[in-house]
Formats: sequence, structure tokens, C-alpha cells
Amino acid sequence: MPQHLINTEKDLIDSIEKLKKKTRLSLDTETTGLYPFHGDRLFSIIIGDTKDQYYFNFNYGGINKIHIKCLNELFQDNKIEWSFVNAIFDLCILHFEGLEIAGRIIDVPTLARIENNQHIGTSGTYWQEGSRLSMDYLNKYYLGRTKNDTVKEYIKKNDLYGICTVNKTKKPRYDLVPVEIIYPYGCDDVKDTAELRSVIATKINQKDLDYSAHRGELPTIVDSCKCEFETTKTLYKMKVRGFKQDRSYCERAYKDCLDLSNKLHREIESEIGEKFNLNSPKQVALFIKKLGLPLEKKLDKKGVWKGSYKTDALKLISYKHPVLEKVVLSKKPQKKANTYFKNFLKLMDEKDVIHCGLNQEVVKTFRLSSSEPNLQNLTTRGEGDASIPVKKAFISRNGVLLFKDFKQQEMLFMLDQARETSVINKLLKSEKPDFYLATAETIKEMSGIEMERAIAKEIALSLAYGKGDQALADKLDVSLLKAKDLKATFFKGLPRLRLLKEQLERQVKRYGYILNAYGRVLYLSRKDAYKAVNWYVQSSCAIMMKIALNNVENLCAGYKSNLILTVHDETILDVYPSELKEISPLIDKAMVSAYKANHISMMVDTEISRTSWHEKEAYEH
Repeated sequence: MPQHLINTEKDLIDSIEKLKKKTRLSLDTETTGLYPFHGDRLFSIIIGDTKDQYYFNFNYGGINKIHIKCLNELFQDNKIEWSFVNAIFDLCILHFEGLEIAGRIIDVPTLARIENNQHIGTSGTYWQEGSRLSMDYLNKYYLGRTKNDTVKEYIKKNDLYGICTVNKTKKPRYDLVPVEIIYPYGCDDVKDTAELRSVIATKINQKDLDYSAHRGELPTIVDSCKCEFETTKTLYKMKVRGFKQDRSYCERAYKDCLDLSNKLHREIESEIGEKFNLNSPKQVALFIKKLGLPLEKKLDKKGVWKGSYKTDALKLISYKHPVLEKVVLSKKPQKKANTYFKNFLKLMDEKDVIHCGLNQEVVKTFRLSSSEPNLQNLTTRGEGDASIPVKKAFISRNGVLLFKDFKQQEMLFMLDQARETSVINKLLKSEKPDFYLATAETIKEMSGIEMERAIAKEIALSLAYGKGDQALADKLDVSLLKAKDLKATFFKGLPRLRLLKEQLERQVKRYGYILNAYGRVLYLSRKDAYKAVNWYVQSSCAIMMKIALNNVENLCAGYKSNLILTVHDETILDVYPSELKEISPLIDKAMVSAYKANHISMMVDTEISRTSWHEKEAYEH
């Protein structure tokens, strides 16, 4: 019988002895909810492979010390490889029971993203940024079958729902499902996870063979996977640590933001002489129409005009009427209150710590995404002048927040990969290296044409971030012809970068894919070949950052200080003051070693704060 229901200690001990003989296992948990840092706990652990699955049932008597001791004997065997769907969640759930896994961790959705970066998302479209690769989607794509949904159907039929303590929404109560129904469901998930791991790994091995002619000395895809496996563990540890919050500040800031928004709201109603709902697109649209200002127009199914507005469009015309200016102004504190401070208060645990999720499988260029809360979209521009700064909510537990940022990471990487030595030599000779200034100076020397630093910067960024000529023209506020002319001048000063760009675009047009600097395959539509440099740079820098995170995590194992967050090209550590001077330069080395340079190594900027994330200052060790 391949599916085993384990209810007694004797059966648990016997089953674990059998599992110890395996070298590759899959694991899933059944839990009371999705928020382990707010009290949700496991009531079963399912372990197995494609042949046998064991459902360890703790729903009645709970998990005890004997269970934990026996399970940890299995989990602490570092020779066993473990596969998960949503590994970081399961690892956190296990952590709260005192269970830690020593062996290699493979998150199957992350493995799938490596195998095909252009997976469609759960929305069912070709690709949608922010999509997650669900078990159901992976089963259909790789195994040609749907996921076992008997438990979800049972919950729906019997109305087994409770209320989530975090977001106050309805949540399914899996723990109320009879064991005879849920245990085959859990075993099927583990079996599917094991099969998915095998099928995806086989495809990756085949791709290494298929693309060997183009690979040269680059690492294999299999080699690049190892970085992701280690990153999963690093992100899990960072999530468990979390980022300390100033609860009282968040409470005050939430109230102050709403007060400010309400004050502006009252002023608006006083000026127009009637009630006005700021959150009603229709009311705002009708007001704009009364003023005779331009407005986006839509027709409903009956052909009747339906007014609406977009926030960005409203900003563009807000200067034309003082009320519109106040509408825009009032939305800023309202967004801060609800998107940030209210959300922070909701997601804090009992120790006032936020445990942000960092996701590996979401972004097509392998960048990490952030969720619950998204700490990659916090206000930065203008934050210094804000009366209620968002980042002031984030504080240190150990004494000092240490910020390490790859300086102009994408730009240095592009230069080094292109071997653009003319600019590189200027940077190496400078006491304060500035990529954009060195580029502008080189362009003048090579072409005789003077280019402002700001223009050189926008052109370089358009390459790194995949912007077309029209987007560049709009950014520079020039004609399309002028933008193309400026880009041509830029490449006169950096001819090797132009050659790299052309080489990557040719490869996309011919093969439909490129290999990045770490050997990872990226599929790209031929019509988007102009984005090839962007994909090459972003995907390579993403893997560089993951290697850097793993290096820093390994370094911190010898210290009390901890890695707690990464945002784009920056790492954030919570450091003990007594360790700051010693650990800071070591972190620089750990980050720089993530990239094997041809001519110029990565550079790291350092800042610290003894108060909050908002109040950073430069630090020289």
C-alpha cells in the first residue's frame, strides 16, 4: 500500500526508520492557516516519494517531544534531499515545532521557473508579472493532470470556514476535514511534488545538453540551480528573523495620515459646496468634466459614456485647478495610512516584528519579489521631506542597522561584460567612481560630442531596464529622432557595449533565447529582441545578488549579527555595535566575491542607522 496513515508513536518510529533509507524525499504540511507567525500551526506532516507516502497525523493528540525527536533524526541527515511546493512556508511551519531540515532544499516552483522563465502565471495568460506557480498549474503543465481537489470540494460542500486572524477574511478549515478524506489528498500532493521534481530536473539536464554548443565556459543550468537551493534556506532564515517595527510610531503615523487626508477632504467639500467622495472615480471624473478638462472616456456595453480617471492622468492636469491639486494631495497620506502603516500593524507578530516574504519563483528575470508586506515599493523619492516617513517604522533590535548596496550594479556589470576598458580605466583611477560621469567623458573623447551626465545616465538605464527608443524620448522630453541620435552618440563612445547589445539581439532573433553570465537560459520573444540586454543584465545581477546573500548568511554564522532583508541591490543587516567595525568590511568581500570580474569588480556602498531605516548615514570602516 503506497499511502500510509500514521496515527501511533510506534508506527511513526517504524515509518521514520524506513524513510531514513531514502536519499530523496518530498514533504508537505497540513496547517490551520497560512500565518505561522500569528499562531497557525501544522496538524500533519506528509513525507514520501513517488512510491510511498506517509501521512503523520497530529490532529488529535498534537505533536509531542517524542515525535519531534524522531522527526529531527530524519531531518538532520544532510545526505537527504527534500522537495517542496512553497518550501519557505513549510520550513517556517516546521520551525515553530522545533523541526529543522539540514539537507538540500528544492522548491519545485523555483525549479520550474529555472526550467522555463516564461511560464504562464496562475492568471492563465502568457506571462503576468507577479504570478505564482501553483501546484495545480505545475501538475497540468508537467504531469498532464489536475491536482486532487477532493478536500477543497468537501470544505466548500460542508461550509468548513473560519476567520483569518490577520486579514479577517474567510479561511478554509482543513483541520476539520475527516482524516480518511484528507490523508489521501495530502499523500497525493507529496507524490506529485516528487514526480514534478523528477520531471523538471530531467528537462533541465536535457537543456544543458541541447545548449552545450552555445555555452562555452559558462556554468551549466544544473550548476546555477545550486545557488537557488541555498537561497531558499537563506530566505527562510531571513523570514524567521524578520524586521523589528516601532508599533507606537505606526499607530501614530496611521492616525496622522488619515487626519491629514480627512482635513484636505473637508477643504475640498467646502470649496465645491457639496459632498465629494475622493475614492469614487465616477465623482472625480464628473467634477473634471464640469471643469471642461481632458478626461479619459469609456463607453459601457450600451454605448453610454462612463467617466473615469487614472491617478497618473489626474496628476498631469491637477495644476489646472486647486481642487484637483488637493485631491491628489489627499490621496498620498491616505495611501500611506492604508497601504503601509495599517498593513504593518496587521502583519506584526506579538513581538512587533514583520516577517516579509521573499519569493524566488515569481519574476521572469529571477529577481526576488516581496510580499506581505511588499517592502520593495516603500516610498524612497521625497521620503526625506515627508512629514510622516514610512521607513521610520523599521528599527533595529541589536543596535545598528547596516545597509550594504551594490553601487551601480547593473552599469558596472554591463561595462565588465562588454569589456569596455575605456570607461573602466577611468573608474579604476577615480577616488569616487561615477559610471555616468566616466561614460559622458569617454563619449566626448571618442566622438568629440559633449553629452551631459544626466543624458548618459538615462540612455544607460534604458539599456539596463529594457526601454525602447520612444520611452527614452519621453523620458528625455525630446523627439524620437533626437533620442535615436543621442543613443547613436552614446554607442560611439562605448562601441564594445554596442557590440554586446547587437550580439544578444541577434541570438534572440535567431534562437529565441539567451544565456546569462551564470549560464541560466532566458526565453524571450523575438519581437522583444531589443530587451535582450535588459534581460541579460537583470537576470545575471539577480543571481549575483542571491550568491551575495548566501555568502553574507554564511559569514554571519560566526557572529551574533543577522541578515534580515534584501531590497533590489541592497542587503540589510541587524548588527550588534561591538561587531560593526569587524563585520562590515567582511560583508563587502562576501558580496563582491559573488561575481567573477573580467576587468572591474563590483563596488559596495555602506550606510548605517542607529535609529531607523529612514535615517541612514554614510559609514566608512
